[in-house]
Amino acid sequence: MRARARLLAHAVTFDMTPMIDVVFLLLIFFMMASQLTSLQSAGEVTLPQAHEARLPARVDRYRLTVTILPSGAYVVAGDNLSLTELRSVLRQEAEAARAASRPPPSVHVRADQGAPYRSLRLVMRECVTLGIRRLSFAAQPPPGETLELEEG
Repeated sequence: MRARARLLAHAVTFDMTPMIDVVFLLLIFFMMASQLTSLQSAGEVTLPQAHEARLPARVDRYRLTVTILPSGAYVVAGDNLSLTELRSVLRQEAEAARAASRPPPSVHVRADQGAPYRSLRLVMRECVTLGIRRLSFAAQPPPGETLELEEG
């Protein structure tokens, strides 16, 4: 009886704390990843084809993605915006950059190939007006070609 009591007193235990920590970290990671994915794909668009389409070498930390739907409507961060609301968002981002003494944000435009050019032109004009000079445009390579990494 005493031998059994000693064995139970020195029994090996399994510490669950590290496993719980890992599970919570994975949960947070997947929640953030799914939210970022939904923000980036804020609308089903068919990107135009370009032979010179390239993957960016790096993505700016302060990048705003503007999606232009086939109807010409704007989507930013999952929200449908009018042109005046888009102007307001761009202005707020530019002013926040100036207040923080950092360069203006970059704007990544995902325009549907059937979207009216007028909608794209208005985004570009507003960016230039606000001093946002770094614009990139999403495109896909033609069938059979692959995307290359942009240099620099």
